[in-house]
Amino acid sequence: SPRWKFTAATFDEDTRLVLFGGCETLEANGVLNDMWVFEFTSGGRAQWRQVTTENIPPPRRGHVTEVNKTHVVVFGGKSFDPKRGPYVLKDLWTLPLEALRVGDATGFRWTRGADLPAIPRWGSTGVVLRKPDGTGDVLGLFGGRRYKKTWGYRREAV
Repeated sequence: SPRWKFTAATFDEDTRLVLFGGCETLEANGVLNDMWVFEFTSGGRAQWRQVTTENIPPPRRGHVTEVNKTHVVVFGGKSFDPKRGPYVLKDLWTLPLEALRVGDATGFRWTRGADLPAIPRWGSTGVVLRKPDGTGDVLGLFGGRRYKKTWGYRREAV
């Protein structure tokens, strides 16, 4: 569906694109938590394929979606609840990349990590950085609405 404020990242040596969430309306109540993969078929044609998994993160827009060698990572953003209205998130979720490669992702589950120990944010920019000593990755986050700080989030799956 048409949307805005979604985020996307490439994986498998930049041959595929994963898109998560966004908003289908101009108001916060249209937030989404669906996931799509854009890829080329064996005949060289391109296609969008929806990926359905278990334990899906809450709907969001203005979040960060990134990928490392093994997982897709979703952080923060802005969501909506009919009772309390729009609210900002600081949660982190990971899903094995294998879920994006198979035709049927049934049985693959998102895992929620620890919240960022900072003010919730949306509209941030993020990237997965490899640690120089080779001992893992860090999710580097910068800014967001009214924030100018840089954060490095370290989690085993990131």
